[in-house]
Amino acid sequence: MKIDDIHDSHVLMIEYQPQSKRLIIRIKTEDELIVDLSFDGAIGWIFSPFEAQNILFSANIYGHDNLPDNVWDEWEGLKAYAAAIKEHNASIAILYPSVGFGGVILFTGSSPFL
Repeated sequence: MKIDDIHDSHVLMIEYQPQSKRLIIRIKTEDELIVDLSFDGAIGWIFSPFEAQNILFSANIYGHDNLPDNVWDEWEGLKAYAAAIKEHNASIAILYPSVGFGGVILFTGSSPFL
C-alpha cells in the first residue's frame, strides 16, 4: 500500500528482512489505518532511537542526485554511505519525527509514498 501523508502517524514496528533486503516500518495513521511502509532494496539506514512514543511529522524522498546539501550534515553518518548511494543509484527517504523515531533509509526499489 502506498501512502501520501504520514503526518501524526505512530510508528509501531521496524523490521528488516535480510533475504529480500526489505525494510518495513509499520505505522498507524491518524485515520487509524495500519500501514506497512516497505522499502525494497534497502542498502542502509540511520535511525534515531525508538522511544516509548514515536510519531512522524513528515517524509521526503530524494534521488541520489538531488539530495539537499544540508541533509548530509543533519544526519551523522550519512556521508559514510555516499559511495553506495551513487553506486546503487539509491533513493533516500527521510522520516522526520515529531517525537521519538525518525531517520534516513537508503533503498533501490520503489517508494512506499505516492
